[in-house]
Amino acid sequence: MPAHQEKESVEQAIALIEERYAIGQEILRQCGERSPRGLIATLAQEYGINRDHAQKLRAIADPTKGFSPQELNRWFAKFRKEGAALTISHFVKLVSVPKGPKREGFAADALHHGWSTHQLQSMILSEQGRRKVGGRRPKIVVGPDFDQELSQTLWSWKRWLDIALEQKETIRPELVKQLVSLNRKISALQDFLDDGE
Repeated sequence: MPAHQEKESVEQAIALIEERYAIGQEILRQCGERSPRGLIATLAQEYGINRDHAQKLRAIADPTKGFSPQELNRWFAKFRKEGAALTISHFVKLVSVPKGPKREGFAADALHHGWSTHQLQSMILSEQGRRKVGGRRPKIVVGPDFDQELSQTLWSWKRWLDIALEQKETIRPELVKQLVSLNRKISALQDFLDDGE
């Protein structure tokens, strides 16, 4: 069972999710799924968050891939009933699971068992497994849209690295060092793309 929170604490958690979701909706409205170069970094700065967080909030606010306002309101009702709430970070992790019963199940289990975001991520990875090598050759966009395609790919890699590094105590130290270095290089390349240089 979840550790029950004070009613005020649950309401504060809901208010924070609503606030962050509204930022995600605004970023999605201005940027769409693929933002013009540098726009998401500019909006992130306006909201006092980093670019990566802005991208995650945009994903959460996308009603087709993330969560609709109606879905969130259903969860808020469950939070109030259970006397416990998930956080915006839980919703970030849940976006990696396609909409449907599996995502709902992960969210319900996280709420019921009081899982941390690390525990939720571990459960998602253990259930879904890793992608196998193979499949169709990826389509590479060339020409004027290459920068945007590269930016999206870098964001996916960085997101994966950020999640992996949250569990760095379980990774060999020499590998952690290499992953941290790679993460910095990806960030530098992303900054270069966002600056339009």
